[in-house]
Amino acid sequence: MVVTHLKDTYSSGNYKNCIKNNCKEKGARLKDIPRYDHLILDGDEIEKCKKRCQPLPSCDCIILKNPYHGKILFVELRTGNCNLSKLIAKFTHSTEEILSVLEEVNSDSHSLHHVLLGSIGDSGLKKNPGFKIKGKYCFIDVKPSISSLKDIKKFH
Repeated sequence: MVVTHLKDTYSSGNYKNCIKNNCKEKGARLKDIPRYDHLILDGDEIEKCKKRCQPLPSCDCIILKNPYHGKILFVELRTGNCNLSKLIAKFTHSTEEILSVLEEVNSDSHSLHHVLLGSIGDSGLKKNPGFKIKGKYCFIDVKPSISSLKDIKKFH
């Protein structure tokens, strides 16, 4: 059970403040997340709990759909434009963090989705950029006008 292991990991000890009731950051918010079958983790809070001298970049929210789906959504919320290289660094680190926890239970029955709710300031950029994690290419869905989880089709 992917979500159960992640919930156990991020709800105890140093990580007790990592589970959130919503996904919001500096005026931006992802609405309509059903709490009964989703777990919301705060990517920035996970990084703070590691107590590194220099925290690594992390995405704003990591949303896990109920244990039977194994879907994991990494979300970066922006009210304005963002820099592509910084965005990729956030998604890369957050994805590596979650995958390292999942390796503890030998889980590979999950699907990863990355979404930017905002826009990228680089004008010559293709519509949906991406990055590689452990040899697998991950696309970033750029959704400048979405504010509801219901509108993110790949996560249903």
